[in-house]
Amino acid sequence: MNLLVIGSGGREHALCWALSASPLVTKLVCAPGNPGIGQVARLAPVNPTDLDAVLQLCRDEHIDFVVVGPEAPLVAGLVDHLEAAGFACFGPTKSAARLEGSKGFMKDLCAKYGIPTAAYGRFRDAASAEAFILADHQSALAEIALPGQAGWRVIGANRSRQHTGEGQQAGGKPTLHPRRTGSRSRPWRATAASA
Repeated sequence: MNLLVIGSGGREHALCWALSASPLVTKLVCAPGNPGIGQVARLAPVNPTDLDAVLQLCRDEHIDFVVVGPEAPLVAGLVDHLEAAGFACFGPTKSAARLEGSKGFMKDLCAKYGIPTAAYGRFRDAASAEAFILADHQSALAEIALPGQAGWRVIGANRSRQHTGEGQQAGGKPTLHPRRTGSRSRPWRATAASA
């Protein structure tokens, strides 16, 4: 069986390492991979979010099965694109990937169906978001971005003073949720949010 693993992180390295040990695997390709993955799989310098380039790689390598690891290609619809062309895939469709790629969507879904999740709020203006944070004393604001991407505007407050930090703006509707507390927590925790 010819396998393609999409991604370049530790998760994909672990997948490639495990898959390379299978006697059922005749070819293992990883795109784009990394030097560590290159020890157990052949690397293909393809951008995982370039759906047509990944599809062409599948055709060129006669791939039987694709495993997609990172959020960005999943949210972009890579699984849908490859399955429409007849390639079997492991990974959620674009619609299902919204749970991972959109904190706002996931939080709204949990609230709608009564699934336990931390309290949160969604706001269209900074004043409302700041009021929520100041009232809660344990919140972080995250603007739209996929996990691992830059673009945070973090506003937090402790009991004595307000803290504000800004990075490259990602734009969109903020999602707020309580920070974690405990010995291993960070003072302010920003996570991805999306419409």
